[in-house]
Amino acid sequence: MTMLWAPLRAVFGRDSFRAGQVASWLHIGPALDGPGYLRLRLHGITHVVDLRDECCDDPDEMDGLGIHWRRLPIAERDAPTTRQLSDLMRWLDAEADEVPNAALYLHGAEGRGRTATVAIALLMHQDVSQDEAQRRVLEAWPTVALSPAQRAFIDGLAASLDHTAAGASLTADISTAGDG
Repeated sequence: MTMLWAPLRAVFGRDSFRAGQVASWLHIGPALDGPGYLRLRLHGITHVVDLRDECCDDPDEMDGLGIHWRRLPIAERDAPTTRQLSDLMRWLDAEADEVPNAALYLHGAEGRGRTATVAIALLMHQDVSQDEAQRRVLEAWPTVALSPAQRAFIDGLAASLDHTAAGASLTADISTAGDG
């Protein structure tokens, strides 16, 4: 049965109903059409971030559905910049203050590379380990396929977060040691 649907989707366009839940607040998948976004909204999605560089969702359509929308253009098979990720996290933090029970749908074209990379990075910034973040994303969206650049970004982020955590731990140890 699955073999039949793939060619039909290729002929008739995007799938309106696919999304994988990574966390209570984070869902991932491909770009959708209007009925797909409506279905997400009816299931509690309040925010959509479009990661495509090559095109984007219709902001008016998102507004009409009551969805808070943002575009974060990343070229296919590339990783976000550190600044892009920081800007996204600031926006999400500000939105969380204004929208109770916010739920995010994150997507690129197919939800395999850019989407997975940003989802893993967001989880890692929530103190989820790299391995656990990758496991959660892969479980939610089994077609994940990170490019070498995307893997390098995640590995670099893990090293940076580990270094930051180690520095914070050292600072805490020093501050509790007192003057002796």
